[in-house]
Amino acid sequence: VYGCDDCQLACPHNQSLDRRVPAPPPPPGAGLAVKLRWMLTASDEELVSALGRWYIPGRRASHLRRNAALALSASPPNQETRVLLELARTDPDPVVAEQAGWTAEHWKRTGNSSD
Repeated sequence: VYGCDDCQLACPHNQSLDRRVPAPPPPPGAGLAVKLRWMLTASDEELVSALGRWYIPGRRASHLRRNAALALSASPPNQETRVLLELARTDPDPVVAEQAGWTAEHWKRTGNSSD
Protein backbone atom coordinates (compact mmCIF):
# COMPACT_ATOMS: atom_id res chain seq x y z
CA VAL A 1 0.00 0.00 0.00
CA TYR A 2 2.88 2.36 0.59
CA GLY A 3 5.60 1.94 -2.00
CA CYS A 4 8.02 -0.86 -2.71
CA ASP A 5 10.98 -1.67 -0.47
CA ASP A 6 13.44 -0.04 -2.89
CA CYS A 7 11.46 3.21 -2.82
CA GLN A 8 11.31 3.12 0.97
CA LEU A 9 15.09 2.74 1.17
CA ALA A 10 15.86 5.41 -1.43
CA CYS A 11 13.31 8.04 -0.38
CA PRO A 12 14.99 11.09 1.21
CA HIS A 13 12.01 11.46 3.54
CA ASN A 14 12.93 8.10 5.09
CA GLN A 15 16.54 9.10 5.79
CA SER A 16 15.83 11.31 8.81
CA LEU A 17 16.67 9.96 12.25
CA ASP A 18 13.04 9.49 13.29
CA ARG A 19 12.58 7.19 10.27
CA ARG A 20 15.59 5.04 11.18
CA VAL A 21 14.46 4.55 14.77
CA PRO A 22 12.04 1.63 15.00
CA ALA A 23 8.39 2.61 15.10
CA PRO A 24 6.54 2.10 18.37
CA PRO A 25 4.71 -1.22 18.60
CA PRO A 26 1.16 -1.28 17.24
CA PRO A 27 -1.69 -1.00 19.74
CA PRO A 28 -3.02 -4.27 21.22
CA GLY A 29 -5.23 -6.11 18.77
CA ALA A 30 -3.80 -4.38 15.71
CA GLY A 31 -2.73 -6.74 12.97
CA LEU A 32 0.54 -6.49 11.09
CA ALA A 33 -1.21 -5.74 7.80
CA VAL A 34 -2.97 -2.52 6.95
CA LYS A 35 -6.58 -3.30 6.18
CA LEU A 36 -7.90 -1.84 2.93
CA ARG A 37 -11.43 -1.62 4.34
CA TRP A 38 -10.14 0.50 7.21
CA MET A 39 -8.10 2.72 4.88
CA LEU A 40 -11.15 3.40 2.71
CA THR A 41 -13.54 4.06 5.61
CA ALA A 42 -11.41 5.77 8.28
CA SER A 43 -11.58 9.50 8.73
CA ASP A 44 -8.72 11.67 7.50
CA GLU A 45 -7.68 12.27 11.10
CA GLU A 46 -7.62 8.54 11.90
CA LEU A 47 -5.52 7.74 8.84
CA VAL A 48 -2.95 10.47 9.40
CA SER A 49 -2.79 9.72 13.12
CA ALA A 50 -2.22 5.99 12.61
CA LEU A 51 0.00 6.18 9.52
CA GLY A 52 1.59 9.57 10.01
CA ARG A 53 5.11 8.13 10.13
CA TRP A 54 4.74 7.52 6.41
CA TYR A 55 5.49 10.34 4.04
CA ILE A 56 2.04 11.60 3.05
CA PRO A 57 2.18 14.45 0.51
CA GLY A 58 0.55 17.50 2.02
CA ARG A 59 -0.63 15.31 4.91
CA ARG A 60 -3.66 14.50 2.73
CA ALA A 61 -5.27 11.19 3.62
CA SER A 62 -6.66 10.93 0.10
CA HIS A 63 -3.18 9.83 -1.04
CA LEU A 64 -3.51 6.80 1.25
CA ARG A 65 -7.02 6.06 0.00
CA ARG A 66 -5.79 6.25 -3.61
CA ASN A 67 -3.12 3.66 -2.76
CA ALA A 68 -5.75 1.44 -1.14
CA ALA A 69 -7.88 1.68 -4.31
CA LEU A 70 -4.83 0.64 -6.34
CA ALA A 71 -4.10 -2.26 -3.97
CA LEU A 72 -7.63 -3.54 -4.61
CA SER A 73 -6.55 -4.27 -8.19
CA ALA A 74 -4.34 -7.07 -6.85
CA SER A 75 -7.24 -8.56 -4.90
CA PRO A 76 -9.65 -10.98 -6.51
CA PRO A 77 -13.05 -9.40 -7.09
CA ASN A 78 -15.57 -10.73 -4.62
CA GLN A 79 -18.49 -9.26 -2.74
CA GLU A 80 -16.29 -7.45 -0.22
CA THR A 81 -13.78 -6.04 -2.69
CA ARG A 82 -16.58 -4.87 -5.00
CA VAL A 83 -18.20 -2.99 -2.09
CA LEU A 84 -14.84 -1.40 -1.25
CA LEU A 85 -14.27 -0.49 -4.89
CA GLU A 86 -17.67 1.18 -5.12
CA LEU A 87 -16.89 3.10 -1.93
CA ALA A 88 -13.65 4.33 -3.51
CA ARG A 89 -15.41 5.18 -6.79
CA THR A 90 -17.73 7.53 -4.91
CA ASP A 91 -14.96 9.19 -2.88
CA PRO A 92 -15.25 12.99 -3.03
CA ASP A 93 -11.57 13.27 -3.99
CA PRO A 94 -11.31 12.83 -7.77
CA VAL A 95 -7.87 11.20 -7.50
CA VAL A 96 -9.30 8.39 -5.35
CA ALA A 97 -12.35 7.99 -7.58
CA GLU A 98 -10.19 7.93 -10.73
CA GLN A 99 -7.91 5.27 -9.25
CA ALA A 100 -10.94 3.17 -8.34
CA GLY A 101 -12.16 3.50 -11.92
CA TRP A 102 -8.77 2.26 -13.13
CA THR A 103 -9.04 -0.73 -10.78
CA ALA A 104 -12.50 -1.57 -12.16
CA GLU A 105 -11.12 -1.40 -15.71
CA HIS A 106 -8.14 -3.54 -14.69
CA TRP A 107 -10.49 -6.21 -13.36
CA LYS A 108 -12.38 -6.15 -16.68
CA ARG A 109 -9.19 -6.36 -18.77
CA THR A 110 -7.88 -9.29 -16.78
CA GLY A 111 -11.19 -11.16 -16.86
CA ASN A 112 -11.72 -10.74 -13.14
CA SER A 113 -14.94 -8.77 -13.32
CA SER A 114 -18.50 -9.99 -13.39
CA ASP A 115 -19.58 -6.76 -15.15
